[in-house]
Amino acid sequence: MADAFRSVGVGVFSVTVTDELSKTGYKLTRAYLPRLTFDRLTHQMPAMLVKCERERFNLIVRPIPSCAERRLVQLDDLSLDSAELVKQHSFLVLQTSPSNYQAWLALDDANDDTRPRLIERLSADRGANGAVRVAGSRNYKPKYAPDFPVVTLVAIQPGLRTDISHLESAELLAPAAERERIPPHASPLSFPNLQPTKWPDYGRFLRSVKSESEADFRWCLAAMDWGHHPARVKAMLPATSPHAKRDGLRYVGRTVAAALKALSRRRGV
Repeated sequence: MADAFRSVGVGVFSVTVTDELSKTGYKLTRAYLPRLTFDRLTHQMPAMLVKCERERFNLIVRPIPSCAERRLVQLDDLSLDSAELVKQHSFLVLQTSPSNYQAWLALDDANDDTRPRLIERLSADRGANGAVRVAGSRNYKPKYAPDFPVVTLVAIQPGLRTDISHLESAELLAPAAERERIPPHASPLSFPNLQPTKWPDYGRFLRSVKSESEADFRWCLAAMDWGHHPARVKAMLPATSPHAKRDGLRYVGRTVAAALKALSRRRGV
């Protein structure tokens, strides 16, 4: 699976290991490994797969493209019919559960409307955040117990790239529509115009650190890593964290700025 991502310009990955839903109702992060090179990832992957199978952990990677001009498009929670429609244009297709599929496309000429038009046409998950379960690992969502499904490879086409004209010809793009734009941010990081709908679980960060301010920082970092624009994170933090609400907008601005700087360093920007 990692080879497929490398074939379209991905040289760095982050890895997250989570457990099943705990008794408190929250999913806990057991490990986070940022910015693993392809060689390190493939070297460590066999041991990680064994450990996650033994401990009943979810094994998730996030590809970080090294080519800024090429866009990777993740289409998650696809039906079998939708997966079949997009398969010939995808460099990777996975089955993540008995009735759900995930496809990845590499586009050289994508614009800000390409992903939302694909999502609308194929009824994919608008909240997909760029993270993918590792093929060969199990999907430890409680609803699948006790027979947790194995994530399987459906199709790999190394190096396959497509473009808007091919997607248009295959009728895989919904009609273009006027969309509300998010103002460009001053940082060199890019954030998608169609923002994710899901947010990180603040309670998970609060339980795993010693202070509320550290939880605020980590939550902001995760939210922007998922693709939320810093302006949205700044607006959401006071509604999420009682500590941020108490300390006011100046604190919120400092926390978001620090998290954005950390994310830039993590991605090598």
